[in-house]
Amino acid sequence: MKLTLIEIKATISELGSFSHSFHVTEETWDADPAFFRLLEKMELLRVEVFLINLLYQRTNLKILDGYIDSFDMEPTYLQSYQRDASKGESEVHKLTWLYSEEASSIYRSFHDKSITEDKYRDEPFKLLDKIKLLKLEILMEELLNRQPRLIVNVKDQIESIDQGLRLSRTYSVGLLEENEKLILAQAAAAASSFYYSLRENEITEDAVRKFSHLLPALVEKMNVLNAQFKEIYLSHRRSLRSNLPKMEGIGCIDFFLVDLLEQLKSKADSVLSMKQQFHVVHEEIKFMRSFLTDIEEQYNEHQDLKTVASRIIQVTLEAEYLIDLVVAGDHLRWYHQLWLSDLVEDVKLIKLQARDTYKNAHGINIHNVPTSSMMVSSPAELPKIDEVVIDLADEKKKVIDRLKVGSGKLDVVSVVGMAGLGKTTLVRRVYKDPSVTHHFHVRAWCCVSQAYQKRELLLQILGDIMKLTDDMLEMTDEDLEMKLYKCLKRNRYLIVMDDMWSIEAWYDLEQSFPNDKNGSRILITSRHSEVAAKVQVDSTPHPLRLLSDDESWKLLQKKLFDTKDCPNELMEAGKQIAESCKGLPLAVVAIAGLLERTDKTPDIWKQVSESICSRIADDPEMRCMDILELSYRYLPTHLKPCFLYTAIVLEDKDIPVRKLTWLWRAEGFITDTGVESIEDIAEGYLRDLIERSLVMPSKRRSHGGMKTCHVHDMLRTLCIRKSEEENLLQFQNEPSNSSHEDIDYGRNHFIMSRPSGPYVRSLLYSATSDSYPTCPYDISFIFENFKLLRVLDLECINMGYSFPTGVLVLVGLRYLALCGDIDSIPASITHLQNLETLLVKGLKGRILLPYAIWNMEKLRHLHVKNYATITLQDGESTIFPEVLNLVSLSSPYLLYGIGIENIMRRLVKLRKLRCLFSELRDDTGKCNQFPIMNFLTELESLNVLYSGRVGLPCKFDFPLNLRKLTLSKFRLPWDCISDIGRLPNLEVLKLLSKAFDGKVWEMKEGEFLKLKFLKLDSLNLSEWNASSDHLPQLQHLILQSCWQLKEVPPGFGDSFTLEIIEVQMCTSSLEESVKRLEEEQQEMGNELKVLVDHSDMDF
Repeated sequence: MKLTLIEIKATISELGSFSHSFHVTEETWDADPAFFRLLEKMELLRVEVFLINLLYQRTNLKILDGYIDSFDMEPTYLQSYQRDASKGESEVHKLTWLYSEEASSIYRSFHDKSITEDKYRDEPFKLLDKIKLLKLEILMEELLNRQPRLIVNVKDQIESIDQGLRLSRTYSVGLLEENEKLILAQAAAAASSFYYSLRENEITEDAVRKFSHLLPALVEKMNVLNAQFKEIYLSHRRSLRSNLPKMEGIGCIDFFLVDLLEQLKSKADSVLSMKQQFHVVHEEIKFMRSFLTDIEEQYNEHQDLKTVASRIIQVTLEAEYLIDLVVAGDHLRWYHQLWLSDLVEDVKLIKLQARDTYKNAHGINIHNVPTSSMMVSSPAELPKIDEVVIDLADEKKKVIDRLKVGSGKLDVVSVVGMAGLGKTTLVRRVYKDPSVTHHFHVRAWCCVSQAYQKRELLLQILGDIMKLTDDMLEMTDEDLEMKLYKCLKRNRYLIVMDDMWSIEAWYDLEQSFPNDKNGSRILITSRHSEVAAKVQVDSTPHPLRLLSDDESWKLLQKKLFDTKDCPNELMEAGKQIAESCKGLPLAVVAIAGLLERTDKTPDIWKQVSESICSRIADDPEMRCMDILELSYRYLPTHLKPCFLYTAIVLEDKDIPVRKLTWLWRAEGFITDTGVESIEDIAEGYLRDLIERSLVMPSKRRSHGGMKTCHVHDMLRTLCIRKSEEENLLQFQNEPSNSSHEDIDYGRNHFIMSRPSGPYVRSLLYSATSDSYPTCPYDISFIFENFKLLRVLDLECINMGYSFPTGVLVLVGLRYLALCGDIDSIPASITHLQNLETLLVKGLKGRILLPYAIWNMEKLRHLHVKNYATITLQDGESTIFPEVLNLVSLSSPYLLYGIGIENIMRRLVKLRKLRCLFSELRDDTGKCNQFPIMNFLTELESLNVLYSGRVGLPCKFDFPLNLRKLTLSKFRLPWDCISDIGRLPNLEVLKLLSKAFDGKVWEMKEGEFLKLKFLKLDSLNLSEWNASSDHLPQLQHLILQSCWQLKEVPPGFGDSFTLEIIEVQMCTSSLEESVKRLEEEQQEMGNELKVLVDHSDMDF
């Protein structure tokens, strides 16, 4: 306080000097900027006195309230001066009034009791330290500007101190850690001591001479403290750089540039203050992106170019992280402004380096085969699911014989062999063989894998036998065991337990398998013969043999040339490559995928062969892994992260294709070219990976697209290893700093461990325990611990009864998947303006969506389960964009009316729609009015569930471009089906759950001209009159739970297009009619595949 009184005295004296000067010279106050610097010092002094009172006299609220009132009004003469000043507002002026506002904020927090006692004492001391530094900075600048003659001998030292103080000012902005506060306090103490030694006396030559001996020590002190601060900043920067993903290619740069361009349009305060630097970063990286395009075919071959390309990508990722942090706003630290400035300089230096390197390397042709630039880019066709890798008919027959013959008691058949040998492929073909499907009443398949959960295995098996209900998902493990036992009892069943690693899995399920001595079988695959031997001690496991060299060569030819012969000039190299695979089908298929994308010349194939031989290990599994890694190494750069990302799904689980491609987009792996849709680009990437045999199709969609895919265990192991090496993915039970986390342990463990990651951009949780998330959890810690997320997938965790508003601070989110007992989503969801995919699983049924959701301009995929209604919440605007970007939408509740039509007319990009429709009768009261949809010209897939109480005829107005239509529960008369039959592009039709009601379906000529897929499920149809002419393009027919239908139309026996008929839980007479069709087709030379699931089970 004594020092403060000294300063008050000096300030009054200085003010008196100005008053006298104005009186004598008759000058006005606005002519002298020094006068306003004095006012700023007075304001700082006033704040300082207030803070001292706040710390030591806080009981006297009246005095403190008076200070606060004065802080709320900046003097009008200062406002006028700053408005008229030619150089605009000074930095010191900004800080002066910023510190005034900080002081007011501290007091109000104390007054409102919204601040802890520790923070109440901490914040005033920190602000006092910053004021001390600023006051000394003002004094140093006054010496330099107003007393140049007096300080000639010490000018350099004073300038050094002034620069150090400016740097310290940077450090004092924003939140400080404890060690940073200590350094700031040391700097403030040194500054304060020197400051008051000058303020006690008038500045004269003698005074300058007296304090000059203090300057070297102060300079040294400031340098040391600033160095400590800078090291803190640099350690954070080094930490980020060490955790950035080591990505290749220009895809991530394109994604960043588009995103940054959006930020440059932002009006947010945090962005406006750094907009110039943002602009510089954008322009410089945009230039370097062009540079990378120019050298794309060379930089993998030229080390200098590769180094520059790597630096460009890394600085782009660093800029992306930093700018996202700025956009987030409330997460800024004192060093981020300095970091951004340094980053701008780094970008400029890399630009110069890129120019010089390109100049030196331009025109050099370095050949190294194969490289990604040599890969042939051609459209890829999806191979058939479970495509035959080689004709192992002898192996298949042996396994089938063991399943069908022998003792009537329950028996176990085991297929054993090393990874990559084709055990699962062989067993799947056995499982689907018609002789097997006819022999067993019940079939089910479960994937065990290394880390299994008993509950999950039970649900997998039950899910193949019947449709899982919510009640079943909530059952205990003991109840599930009993349910499975009852389902299998008195039925001849086949259960496949694929990829068993330990005997414990058998012990967990053994009691659920009844032994009715009716020829039931358990079919096991395992890498470990000792496991198979323990399961059935009196049964010999079937060892799957390696391919012969000749079989390996035939498989390689089949993959590369299909039915054509291999050119003679490639024979020698091709056989060497096949022999190098040492009989491992997976290795042959992987190397075929690589060769498929290279030029088919002898030189290329010889170099591939040499490359394989140089990498092959003696151990068979290591040999296969080396070949797989070679295939990965020569993937195009844009496909590498897409392939590695497939590892996010648990081992032996199918990957939902749509979810995978949405995640690829959210991660920045796919860039909008403006030529193709993002969805089409993603599909092309996936097709390419499948063509290279790195990803395998699992389930097809009815229209021919892929529904799920999977990767082989060994490929997944490669993905995990490469992902962790490149910091792309981390599979964690502990906190991580990787850019992505996939956490796959128990829900309770996940919540209790409260993981965190300051650099994590994606958080995906996969539950390995129970499938139904019944218990709600508090997930609020995620929003504090992962502040820069782009992807948040918590679809397996019940977040409770209310929408977690904390998620709204994650403004960078592009993909959000949540699950819970919630019944509504707030209008504030629109704060997530970058969101492209929103998936909400409501465990209790209906979810209310705000009308404002239509204002989310970047939203492409919106999916709500079970269904959603859209309501206008209090204060919401009904104004939204003319064109909405939604591509897929489910499951809104639609009613006929102007409001719904107004929304639908703006969904001009919609391609997939799943919805509910309730009854709304027309003026006659005899017909339902269905919403008009003919203007949705891009709509290809429509799924509608009718929820009305009364079945009435319905007036449909579907878009003509519709390719797939699913109707449920409409109970329409069959004469209404002509409206559907006349759709010119319809290829898939599913009529489910009494979609049509009536005993007879009389088909008409000229309808369903392009229909390829037809499914009839749970209809009361008994007579179906049709011929092959009525369905001239039909390829796939499914009949399920049609208990009254006696036969398939006999005329289908003349069809030349029909490929497969599936019959599930229908009458025996229908099954017999299908078998007759199969015989007729075989007589015609056609291969009609018939799959029948017996219907004599009563669950």
